[in-house]
Amino acid sequence: MAAEPWVDPVVMTWAGGIGGGVVGLWGAALGTAGSRLVPKGKGQAFVFGLLGVGAVVGVLLLGFGLVALAADQPYPVWYGPTLAGGLLVALSVPFAFIIRGRYRDVELRKMHAAELT
Repeated sequence: MAAEPWVDPVVMTWAGGIGGGVVGLWGAALGTAGSRLVPKGKGQAFVFGLLGVGAVVGVLLLGFGLVALAADQPYPVWYGPTLAGGLLVALSVPFAFIIRGRYRDVELRKMHAAELT
């Protein structure tokens, strides 16, 4: 038998939909910043700030969702936070390494260009 819901499942369904939209906008901002700023070697603090916020929020949402699942909460209470948190963590961590490598490549390209002049 399921435990008493921590939050109204209807509210969590709406929160999951809105949260999914916010995660999508985060991904769009990260993709735009990655395609516009990283090749120029600019915006490093902004890009890594986006990644850091995504990772921290993802861990918090994933933790909440897993605790809710373990506490036998109804599906709408645990599914949205677990999905959004899992996506944020699964995307933030690898992209941090990829983007760090891209910034390193840009810096090396600048150093090689400076040697040639």
